[in-house]
Amino acid sequence: MIDENSETWLSKLQSDDCDAADYEAFRRWYHADEAHRRAFDKARHLQAQLNAVATTPAIVALRERALRATADSAANTADQDAAEPAQFEHQTLSEQLTRVVRHLAALLENGVGRFTVVAASAALAVALAVLWPTPTKVETQFWSTSIGEQKTIALEDGSEVILDTNTQIEVVFSRNARSVELRRGQGFFDVAEDPARPFIVNTNNGRVTVLGTAFTVAQSATALVVTVKEGSVEVMPLSEQAAAQGVADRVVETLSPGEQLSYSPTKGVKRRTLAQVDTEFQWVAGNLVFNEDNLEDVVSEISRYTQHDIVLQSHELKKIKVNAVFRVGELETFMKALKFTLGIDIIRKPNGDYELRPRPR
Repeated sequence: MIDENSETWLSKLQSDDCDAADYEAFRRWYHADEAHRRAFDKARHLQAQLNAVATTPAIVALRERALRATADSAANTADQDAAEPAQFEHQTLSEQLTRVVRHLAALLENGVGRFTVVAASAALAVALAVLWPTPTKVETQFWSTSIGEQKTIALEDGSEVILDTNTQIEVVFSRNARSVELRRGQGFFDVAEDPARPFIVNTNNGRVTVLGTAFTVAQSATALVVTVKEGSVEVMPLSEQAAAQGVADRVVETLSPGEQLSYSPTKGVKRRTLAQVDTEFQWVAGNLVFNEDNLEDVVSEISRYTQHDIVLQSHELKKIKVNAVFRVGELETFMKALKFTLGIDIIRKPNGDYELRPRPR
């Protein structure tokens, strides 16, 4: 049953009438069970192999010869199949392929010589390729970054994605939709315009839909933050109840350039503000800009870019204001700058962790 569903979904995703709602239903089915993912990935892999074989020059050249060679031998099983011709088109792909193989087995049993074997192989490859839809319009890619790493990705539609530290995405493009699953972390999306194919970013806490714009999406275990640089986006947050059911709420927030939406389904808090665009998107260039930020918040932010712990050893340090620029990958330099500008002691432990302490008076 699972194999049949995977075949049905593969065919649906490649059909002309597949839309964003269909893809969303597929996404829920695909992620609902590991067995679903294995079956679909196996079907997609087999499809790619069959089409690769069927379109090689040798197979194309042998096609007509193979079909002529199988005609007489296949007649031996024609009487058996003639009793159920109307059922063939209603059978699953696996059942259809079984019948094709039975015909070719008869050929191999009755035929002689190398040509018969090659012809049978060619006929099988062609038959499989005909029965299975062409996969040229479905592309799935996985991208990720490690802690402290940033990565720029050029997508096939001309869009560009910049992944921040410790981020993972899955990209699925079909004929009628472009979808990205942001599994964790933060991404900047510069989306190429394509009115016929909306660009959708799905997260655990909501969905963002655009046609062509530039924006960031950041998600944690409990929150979603969307910030728009150019164009406009539609954000459909997920409540806790909707998230448990795997569907989005029908309340849509439309954001314009410079606007930011922060949403926490666990707290039930949704906040819409004007973002500081000059600093908000600096991380895309590898810089974190802090303007009058509390040291506690600064430490929390730069900790995302290192595997080492940064510990404030005194409560009085938390509210110290920081005005600085942190260059991703240059943590030691940043720590030295904090030491001299804030007048605090920074201790580097043997394991690489940092301790920030008030300087003795």
